[in-house]
Amino acid sequence: MKLIHSFWTKPYVIGGHLEGSELRKNIVCFAYSVACAKKLNAAIELHTDNLGKKLLEFLPYDKIHTTLEGFDCDTTLWAAGKIETYKHIQLGDVYIDGDVFLEREFAHYQVFNIPADMLFLQTENYFINYYQNEQNRLSKIPFEICWESPYCCGVVRFNNAEAKQKYISKFEKCVEQMKNGDYIVDANLNILFEQWFAVRELAGYKIATIYRNEDELSESYYTGLWHYKGTNKFLDRFQKQILEKLETINFNLHNTLLSLDFYKIVKNFNEIEAENNKIVETETTETETETDETETVDTEAVDTETVETETVETETVETETTETEIVDTETNETETEIVETETVETETTETETNETEIEFDIDDIV
Repeated sequence: MKLIHSFWTKPYVIGGHLEGSELRKNIVCFAYSVACAKKLNAAIELHTDNLGKKLLEFLPYDKIHTTLEGFDCDTTLWAAGKIETYKHIQLGDVYIDGDVFLEREFAHYQVFNIPADMLFLQTENYFINYYQNEQNRLSKIPFEICWESPYCCGVVRFNNAEAKQKYISKFEKCVEQMKNGDYIVDANLNILFEQWFAVRELAGYKIATIYRNEDELSESYYTGLWHYKGTNKFLDRFQKQILEKLETINFNLHNTLLSLDFYKIVKNFNEIEAENNKIVETETTETETETDETETVDTEAVDTETVETETVETETVETETTETEIVDTETNETETEIVETETVETETTETETNETEIEFDIDDIV
């Protein structure tokens, strides 16, 4: 069993967030989250794309998977990267957002050992009015209106394969409906799809939460699990707290983080990608040219073979004609010989006849 992070960078790229301070602040959170896990000797892995790997490879993950490279979805749905990651993790693994920090052993124990088909961080009934207002902004409701509790997905653990598949399928169905224009985009579809609509499919399964109630501050102190959700993590005072805590538990990682220029990393990555794309385009063009030339050569070869075949056939016809003429000549010569022979024989017969007549006349005279 292991902890899982995901970092799908496409929403950052498309949304222009790579140019501001939001990127660095997000990475500060990822760094502290990984440091907390390693302090507890917990295995933690990352699912990301090539750019995400480049940005976070300095962190001490046990393994980095580029399962999100090439993943395509509407980038307003940043939660889609999490759902895609769920497909690649095992039952019993615990997904945590990059802004979730397991600071005590008790937190680590809870996320792996609370019995349930599905484990979430907490219910969000106190936030139900917000969910309802967002739902009312939709052009169509994807199911009958119901009031099941929404759940915070800062922590997610699947222990039931059927429940996992139903949850993922419902999210993906919502995405397809959005593509078909069944939703208006200005509603907060991420929390509606991920934390409410998809959860509705889990009716009948055992759902548990880490926080026992919705007093997040007291529960954070009690469990040792902190979640700096939403935009709170971007506030300067929270960033300062996180960096101070990181320095305390992993001094070297803290200094490495401060020394990195993430915007330069992104710039270099993009330049290399652009160069690679040019090379690929050039190779593709050359391949197409070679293919065209090969087809031309093949056509010429076929034409040559056709001409040669026609020549051979012509020669064959001429040969047959010559042979026929020879046969005809021989036949004529033979017929001539036969005629001449018959003529000679005829003349011989006539001579004999004359001789006989002459002999007869002499006798008569005598």
